[in-house]
Amino acid sequence: EWVQIWKLISEFLVKVITESQQMNIWTDALDLLRQTIGKLLQKPDLSVYNFQMDFFKPFENILSKVDSEKGDVVLQLTYYIVGTYTKNIHSGWIVIFNILKIGLKKKNKPINEQIKMILQKINEDLSASNTINPELFRGYIECLSHMYLEPELKQYAFDGILNLLTKINEQKKKNDSKINNEEDIKKKLELF
Repeated sequence: EWVQIWKLISEFLVKVITESQQMNIWTDALDLLRQTIGKLLQKPDLSVYNFQMDFFKPFENILSKVDSEKGDVVLQLTYYIVGTYTKNIHSGWIVIFNILKIGLKKKNKPINEQIKMILQKINEDLSASNTINPELFRGYIECLSHMYLEPELKQYAFDGILNLLTKINEQKKKNDSKINNEEDIKKKLELF
């Protein structure tokens, strides 16, 4: 039921945003899209489905069809959503990283800056997290790999990959430490 309703709403908003030349109309439509996605992300019963991929699909469709001005606004709203709802995003990461890769293809400096801000926010969340969402991890690596191909983004991508490898190494050490502690406890229990 939600999927059908969302399909109708999002198709209408995508059409308004991509075809409108009046800034106040397309920005209002984008903001409505952002607000709706935010409300849907807050519904716990919708987080278990792959429906989240459908939430973000309109941003992906819009970004692939619009100029840099609208694209920049789409990425600003993506940054807001990622910053506000990171813990609520699950399957939606797949589409978020597709949005970033589409943005990189535009080869536009303001769009690239927005993408860097989004990736910085994701990197902060990864650093603060004790677990790594596989979709988030995979998409993050793919996006950094695409960035690495752009000369002006190469160093940023390289640093991001190094930070992620450091996080993985720290996580591995924690897991190894837990295993050693568990083995020590088992040995001590065997003495009794």
